[in-house]
Amino acid sequence: METRGADVVARYDRHAVFVCGYHEPLRSTILPLAKALRAAARPLQPLVVLEDDTMGRMQRACDAADVVWRPFSDRTSRLPRAAAPAQARRSHRSAASDRRAGPRSDRDGALRRVVRFASTLWKLQRQIRLRIALLRQSRAAVLVLLDDRTLTGCRWIRAAQQLAVPVVVVQWAATHRAAVMAALRAAQQDRQPTNGWVSRLERLVANRVPQAVQVLDQRRVWWIPPEVTLAYHLMGAYPKTNPWTFGGGNADVVTVLGAAWKERFAQDGVTARKLVVTGHPEQDDWYRLARRWDDRRSRVIARDLGLAVESRIVTVIAPAMVLREPGGARQHDIPLADLQADLQRVVEAICDQGEPYAAVVKVHPRDRVEPLSALFGRNPGPLRIVGDYPLHRLIAASAAMACQWSTAAMIGQALGVPVLVFDFHGSPSADLWKGVAGLHHAQSVEQFRTMLRRCLADGSGRAEFLAGQSRFVDQYLCLDGRARGRIAALIEQLVDKPPAAPYR
Repeated sequence: METRGADVVARYDRHAVFVCGYHEPLRSTILPLAKALRAAARPLQPLVVLEDDTMGRMQRACDAADVVWRPFSDRTSRLPRAAAPAQARRSHRSAASDRRAGPRSDRDGALRRVVRFASTLWKLQRQIRLRIALLRQSRAAVLVLLDDRTLTGCRWIRAAQQLAVPVVVVQWAATHRAAVMAALRAAQQDRQPTNGWVSRLERLVANRVPQAVQVLDQRRVWWIPPEVTLAYHLMGAYPKTNPWTFGGGNADVVTVLGAAWKERFAQDGVTARKLVVTGHPEQDDWYRLARRWDDRRSRVIARDLGLAVESRIVTVIAPAMVLREPGGARQHDIPLADLQADLQRVVEAICDQGEPYAAVVKVHPRDRVEPLSALFGRNPGPLRIVGDYPLHRLIAASAAMACQWSTAAMIGQALGVPVLVFDFHGSPSADLWKGVAGLHHAQSVEQFRTMLRRCLADGSGRAEFLAGQSRFVDQYLCLDGRARGRIAALIEQLVDKPPAAPYR
C-alpha cells in the first residue's frame, strides 16, 4: 500500500486518523485541522486516509499541504481471507438483473433479500477487518470522520470500537432535519407496497431495529434497505440513535457549527452530551475576511473574473446537477430540467437589472463548468460561470447572493451579504432554511425579482434584508476566529481522556 511520508508514520506513536472520500471537505475541514494539530507541541500527528481517490486529486491536495496520507479502498485493499461463497459473489449482479426483469413472485423477492443479507454480512465482516488492520498499523489514537451515518462511516466506527479508539465526527456542512430526510428517502424508494414474505421480513427488521424505519403514507421508508440494515445491526455497526439525522450514529463526540445545530440534532434524538458546539475551520477564515474586506478587494475580484471593475456582482450558487441525474442521490427532489430552468430564470432576473450588475454562477464542486456554460450560453448581460474559485472571496465581493438550500448561505450571513433563497417548486429540501432569521425566501420568479430589486437598492430595502444576520450568526455559527483551535484541542483531549462511550 502506497503511503506518502511512511517515515513520518513510523516516527510517531500516535496518530489522529482522518477519513475522507470527497475533495471539498478535505480542503475546507480536514487539511486545516491537520495543520492545527501539527502546530500544537504534542506528539499526536495527523494522517489522512483517502477513500477511492482514483483521480489522485485528494492526494495532490495533501501533498501541497505537506500532510501525510495513505490510500484505502474496499475494492483494492488486501486481507487474507477465504473465497466468497458463489451465492454471495453474484448477489449484486443478480439484484440488478432482478430490477430489469420486472415483478417476480413474493417468495422469490424474499429469497433475493435473504441472499443479499448473507452477502452483505459476509462482506461487512471483511470490510471491518480491513479497517481494524489499517487503524492498528497507523497507530490510531483517535478517528475523525465527516459523518457517522453513511455505510462507510458505520464500518469505520465499528472498527475503531474494536480497538477502543475514540471517534469524533465534524459537521462540515448544513444538513437537513430527520423529517426532511425521510421525505427525500420516500421519494427515492419503490412506491409499490410489500406483502406476504417480503412484508414479514420487513416487520422482523423493523421490530429489531425500530430506528431504521419511518412510516409515511402507510408505507415503510428505510434509511438503507432492510436486509442491509439487519446485517449492520447484527455486526454492531448500525446507528443506535437515529440514522435520519446528523450525529445520530455511534460516534463518541460530534462537533457542530453552532448552537442552533445542536438544538436541531438534539430535538431529532441525538444524545445532547455528545454534541459539542465548536464552529468550523472555515468560519475562522470568514471571521478574518469580514474584518478586512473593502471595495478595493471587490474590484480585484471583478477584474479577475473579466468584468468591469465597477461591476456589482450577484453570485448564484448552483446546486449539484450530477445528484439530480438518473441514479443520483437527489434524483427525485427536483427534476433536473426544472432545476436548470430555475437557474436560467434567476440569472435572467439578475441580468435584467442592467449595469452595473453582473451575474456570477458558482458551479457546485461535484459538477463540471462546461455543461452549465452551455446552459447559459444565450443569456443576455454580463455573466460568468466559475468552478474552482474561492467561494468566500467571491461572496465577500458580492452585492447579494442567491441559492437554494445551500451551505453557502452561511457564508453570506457571516460576511454581511444579503442572501436570497429561491425555491419555485416547494421541494422538501427547502425546509433547510425555512423560517431562519436573516434569510429571505422567494417561492416564485416574480417574488424573486421583487426581492432582488429591494436588496440591491440602497436605503431601507437593503437594510431590511441585512436585518437578522447577527441573530443568524449567533445561532448557527461560532464566528470568533477560534474554531480550529477548539476542535484540535477536543481531539487531543479525547486521546488523553477517552469518553465513557455508550456504544462500546
